[in-house]
Amino acid sequence: MSLKTAKKIWDYLKAEYEGDERIRGMKVLNLIRDFELQKMKESESVEEYFDRLLSIANKVRLLGSVLNDSRIVEKLLVTVPKKFEATITTREHQRLVKYFSYRALECFTSTSRGESSESWLIDSGCTNHMTNDKKFFEELRDTKVKRVWIGNGEHLEVKGKGTIVITSYEGIKFIPNVLFVPKIDQNLLSVGQLLDKGYKVLFENTQCLIKDANGKDLFNVKMKGKTFVLNPMEKEQMAFISRTSATEI
Repeated sequence: MSLKTAKKIWDYLKAEYEGDERIRGMKVLNLIRDFELQKMKESESVEEYFDRLLSIANKVRLLGSVLNDSRIVEKLLVTVPKKFEATITTREHQRLVKYFSYRALECFTSTSRGESSESWLIDSGCTNHMTNDKKFFEELRDTKVKRVWIGNGEHLEVKGKGTIVITSYEGIKFIPNVLFVPKIDQNLLSVGQLLDKGYKVLFENTQCLIKDANGKDLFNVKMKGKTFVLNPMEKEQMAFISRTSATEI
């Protein structure tokens, strides 16, 4: 096939991608329909129900559409079973709105510990990225790796492997090939795995600088307590800020 003019090239590309746009639109509509049909089960906790709603909302966002946090909270409050209604006072309503909106934006911040569940220990000793939080996974599949050895000598069971989605100050980030290890007590970001993908990880004095394969600075993490902990939601750790990006780490 030979396309000799800019217009013909444009028309060809437009025709090719219109189909993808329609498919994406149908996926969004199906997800929103699924969201609207959700109801809290009698056996569920409020938190479990919220996690289910947020999972659908995140899939909608990944397709380029928006399902606002306020709509998620509204859906939650309107569809809880009657046995919860007496406990949801005006004050509790305000607390839930504030709490759940905060969780949606910061991806389940642990207020009791004062740390984000999305914080990652940068570890030069581990061979794989690992997390104990199943909610992060966009998709989870079986893996041949059944157990991992960690620094304290324990062998922990691996329940799967996949790509996770995290929220950072500069946008959505995808981390592929992450092991799901339910009993690990800290998310681990493997230096070796980053290097295998062409990233540069530089340790200088009390700082760790992570660059992408093109040499662009991504994160600048300061040492705390002789460790480097990456928190994607901290503005101070973002070496390059671009709020609209959805990239892979």
